[in-house]
Amino acid sequence: MKEIVLVDDDSINNYVNKELIRKRHPDIKLVSLESPLFAINYLAGDTAQEPDLVLLDLNMPLLNGWEFVEKLQEKNIHQNVIILTSSINPMDRRISEAYDMVKGFLVKPINVDELDELLSVI
Repeated sequence: MKEIVLVDDDSINNYVNKELIRKRHPDIKLVSLESPLFAINYLAGDTAQEPDLVLLDLNMPLLNGWEFVEKLQEKNIHQNVIILTSSINPMDRRISEAYDMVKGFLVKPINVDELDELLSVI
């Protein structure tokens, strides 16, 4: 079974994205985490999880998306990450290209075509 972890501090965004994915791909396990710190623990803890994909917001409190990716690298956690953000700043897209684990950059809200394209990564 494939697994996707959604990391976004906005529970409404997580809910909408989960429902969109469920409708198209009901066989995928979905985990939504509103705390980036908890998400790091989920991916790196004693019961470490290895999802197929992480959908990651950039603008979050405590740890932004870039800091999250840096923490994954520090802990030698290799994940396929898709940035899913409301940012339309071209610099964010360029920064995303500097990380090997970042496989894509999407602006919220995602649509069905974008969803299918990003799921082809896993």
